[in-house]
Amino acid sequence: MRFGIHFVRSKLSRRIIALFVICALLPIVLLSAISFWSVDSQLREQSREKLREVTHEEGLSIFERLTLVEADLKLAGLNPDVVAGRAISPTDISPGIGRRLKGLELISASGARTLIFGNAPEQLEITPGEREYLQTGKSLVVTGECGDRERCIYMARRGETETAGNSVLVAKVSPSYLLESQDVPESESICVLDGDNAPITCSSTMPPSFPPGLFRKVSGRFQWKQAGERYESAYWQLFLKPNFHADHWTIVASESRAEILAPLAHFKRIFVLVVLLALWVVLLLSLMQIRRNLVPLGELRQGTWRISKGEFGSRVKIDSEDEFEDLAASFNSMAGQIERQFNSLKAKNAIDRAILSSWNMEQIVDSLLAHLRSLLPYKLACVSLITPQHEERVKSYLGSNGSTSARETRSSHFPERDLSELAAHPEGYILSGEEREFLLPLSSRGMRYFLVVPVMVRGELAAIVALGSEDGAIWSERDLLEARQIADEAGVALSNARLLEDLQDLNLGILTALARAIDAKSHWTAGHSERVTETALKIAREMGLGPKDLEILRRGGLLHDIGKIGIPGALLDKAGKLTAEETAQVREHVDIGRRILEPIRGFAEYLPVVAQHHEWIDGSGYPDGLAGDQITIHARIFAVADCYDALISERPYRKGLRFATVLEILQNGVGKQFDPSVMEAFLRVVSGGQPRQDETGKSEERESLEVAGGPRA
Repeated sequence: MRFGIHFVRSKLSRRIIALFVICALLPIVLLSAISFWSVDSQLREQSREKLREVTHEEGLSIFERLTLVEADLKLAGLNPDVVAGRAISPTDISPGIGRRLKGLELISASGARTLIFGNAPEQLEITPGEREYLQTGKSLVVTGECGDRERCIYMARRGETETAGNSVLVAKVSPSYLLESQDVPESESICVLDGDNAPITCSSTMPPSFPPGLFRKVSGRFQWKQAGERYESAYWQLFLKPNFHADHWTIVASESRAEILAPLAHFKRIFVLVVLLALWVVLLLSLMQIRRNLVPLGELRQGTWRISKGEFGSRVKIDSEDEFEDLAASFNSMAGQIERQFNSLKAKNAIDRAILSSWNMEQIVDSLLAHLRSLLPYKLACVSLITPQHEERVKSYLGSNGSTSARETRSSHFPERDLSELAAHPEGYILSGEEREFLLPLSSRGMRYFLVVPVMVRGELAAIVALGSEDGAIWSERDLLEARQIADEAGVALSNARLLEDLQDLNLGILTALARAIDAKSHWTAGHSERVTETALKIAREMGLGPKDLEILRRGGLLHDIGKIGIPGALLDKAGKLTAEETAQVREHVDIGRRILEPIRGFAEYLPVVAQHHEWIDGSGYPDGLAGDQITIHARIFAVADCYDALISERPYRKGLRFATVLEILQNGVGKQFDPSVMEAFLRVVSGGQPRQDETGKSEERESLEVAGGPRA
């Protein structure tokens, strides 16, 4: 066989060989011996520390599994079949209980035993003291001999229901569940000992017994030997007294010394050969050669350190005319790719956060256009939202330089050719110089090259993302892929926004239908809730309230008289004056409405409108006698709108009043029944407007504030 020397042909290989020349035999031997001793010590120490951590982890895992068994007993104690002492399948209690328990037995207060499922526990006797402990509602853990290789583990707990009386559930816990051997590495063995240091369960072979007094401390280390093999061990005591009235358990983890020192086995075999070979390797010293190697390595090290700190724009410069220079070029190329990929991910993340954090379609599109520039190249971008109707309603948003610049809305039919083209390219495509109606916002502004990506929601075309360029197709396949990913995120956001709009429309429609159903109880109040709500909204807008307050008024107003469901129709339609008892009964509609809506947490914001719209600003209203700012602004607004509609509308006990009379009555209530600022806004709303009823009505009746705020208002 011919000995090849091709490995020394490169400049770097020759430098590395020259670097080893500075090493002498003695330093090599000394360093090797120190290294061997150091590695041996470190391996042993690492093994001991690992074993200590294993005992902690396994101890906590065992405690957690005991807690799960306790939860199983609690769940079993709630099962009526178990309480009644009927045998059932473990799955009737919990799907995984059969893996954790070998058996379950019910011991009645009289001592009678009933097997619920599995193997009967070996006649576990519960002492009076243990029964007294069980009466505290805690669980009891007991270990004992049961004839198997492993000791038996029992858990007892008092019945959970009142019908269970003083009965006790006793479960035989599976030791293999507490210590699952498949979770223990082959190189390690773990054993769990009870308070008498007797093994409860072990993952593999362990000593049959341990010397007395070994486990005096909470944790510690020791060594033992078996069949000529030496083992390193660590133990940790798991205290069960506070939770399960049991002596501590000791978790012992062991590892073979041979397994611990296995990494050194190969080193031992080649140690002598390395020393002999070093005699031939150590030839001469070359400080210059060392410098020529260390400088490029230092530059590369600094470059990798900067990359690890997130400085992806950093580059290294090496002019060594060898493999180090080639490595530097590869490093710079890799850093550039990482920088581009990081910037791309950062831009995508910003787009995802921006569009998925909004439920408004226009805000979603604005956020999308605001961030597209950082990810994709274009001269002008357009996002077109399409309303799913027979005649498509298209709203286009134009953006350039990373910001929204223009919007336009148009109604048009999508040509079949355009729809087919979009359907045929769900991943997106690039067009050049062709006219398309959905590209008019871009082509009309001089764009001739387009990257087009359809956005689908529930299988239908919901939007189109189009990028425009004047001079040529500037997009790569990677750009098309990234545009597709952004379009998919936009589709999710648009789908969420549409779903929210649908839910809001459905919710408002249900409330409107409910309001009409309430008003339909008496033909005198038909349309009352909707009219009052509309008037209240006008007042609120005049007062400058925001969208949130308007929504509270709209939904609360539709529900404000829901309590009249519980009022007899004869009282609502009574032509004459109500008696004191009837008045009190009709006034209960506020409390009835409040009780109806209180269980619905989503209506909590609307509830004050229902509960307070008959409260007076001076505190003489009902049902709670609130005054001033104790009454929400929404209820104060609604009080004016409600009284206005009640006075101007016909009722069974009177005709509708003249508009001027109504205004006079309402103004007389300012500071007593009504908030002055609300009344001012109301007067501005109705100033110059025509009253709903004819001013020429013949009624000259003057109503008092008591009537205006009466229970049937």
